[in-house]
Amino acid sequence: MASLRLTLTYRLLCLILVSSGVMGCGKTITAVPSQRVTLSERHDESKGGAQAPREPSDTPIGGSEIEEGSVDQGERDALIVDLDMGAEGGAMTTDASLTEGSPSSPDAEPSACEPWANEACARWRRFGEGERGLAPIMLVHGFFGWGDDHAFDYFYGIPQLLHAHGYRVLIAELDPINSSELRSEQLASQVDEALTCTCSERLNIIAHSQGGLDARYLLGPLERAHLIESLTTISTPHRGFELAGQGARGDEVGLEFVEMLTALSSELIRGNPERPHDLPATLRSMSIEARQAYDEAWPDPSHIPIYSFAGITNPLADGGEVCDQGERPAPSRGDLIEPALVASYWMLGGFDIPNDGVVPASSCVWGRFLGCIASDHFDQVGQIFGVSDFDHENFYLNHARFLEEQGH
Repeated sequence: MASLRLTLTYRLLCLILVSSGVMGCGKTITAVPSQRVTLSERHDESKGGAQAPREPSDTPIGGSEIEEGSVDQGERDALIVDLDMGAEGGAMTTDASLTEGSPSSPDAEPSACEPWANEACARWRRFGEGERGLAPIMLVHGFFGWGDDHAFDYFYGIPQLLHAHGYRVLIAELDPINSSELRSEQLASQVDEALTCTCSERLNIIAHSQGGLDARYLLGPLERAHLIESLTTISTPHRGFELAGQGARGDEVGLEFVEMLTALSSELIRGNPERPHDLPATLRSMSIEARQAYDEAWPDPSHIPIYSFAGITNPLADGGEVCDQGERPAPSRGDLIEPALVASYWMLGGFDIPNDGVVPASSCVWGRFLGCIASDHFDQVGQIFGVSDFDHENFYLNHARFLEEQGH
């Protein structure tokens, strides 16, 4: 009976639209004689009024085929509805799309997503099951970074920690040294795959360094904003910085910065050596000119929350006015500088320009700026090998809880 009502409703709407010239139904309706009642008679009956005697129809709806556009105003107003389906001689044929079990049938079962449905999902399942948080968390590494196929995690110990506390954690893997234009396309593909494998609608992205720039492309030109629940960036150069531009242009000071970065790109730091490497393209993506051009062309959508952190290092320096902008109390000093970052720390400005040894703190202020953390660029992800005076595990666990409290 439910299927019959849906069929009749569909036919009524179809005939009205045909007669008004709005659209064609593309199908014909065929029925055999039966008793009938007009819509007005049915309305009177529902109010308790006297019902007119029902007479057999001389020209029932199905007595001949009703083609598109053949119903005039009078026929529409007196549209007859078969109330005796299944009575003697009564039957009506319907479109195949409305037969039992079809997507339009009320008896059809909605298609259910099955998580981890194919072999490609194996990489996402490692830490991808959990109950906490509205959406899974995807960790996106910065330049010189790697995914979960390395000897140890880029976000050192963080996937295991968050997963142990009930969060669903997914780990992206992008080219370690390449432009954000290229890396973002890789990220978009992995977001699509991860959502399919987890049967989720959206993701929370937590991105370090260049990974935050890559993720913002998803909100703009790559049109994935509807798939992002929130974005958190940690020491991401949203505003660019001068040394990156100088390195991309090949200026003398910039070349020194490039040589320093190249020295860091050992097998330990740079991730998978088999993936493409393009250091000048990486630096161009982080230049002031490139960031300004992107921001003008692709403003961030206002409905996607973006949270940001900036890092500062050196126990003899504080974050100054930059860190005072944060929602949370500014650290009174930076942490101990990673020896490998001492040279770049001074090249970026040292005491005069708060930085984490790779990125100036002022460039990292974006969206909802939660504040500065006393950590150099390596310690922010627990490198190297978790040896740090910055409690990175507590930082990530607290932020996962924060995202949960914010409804993400």
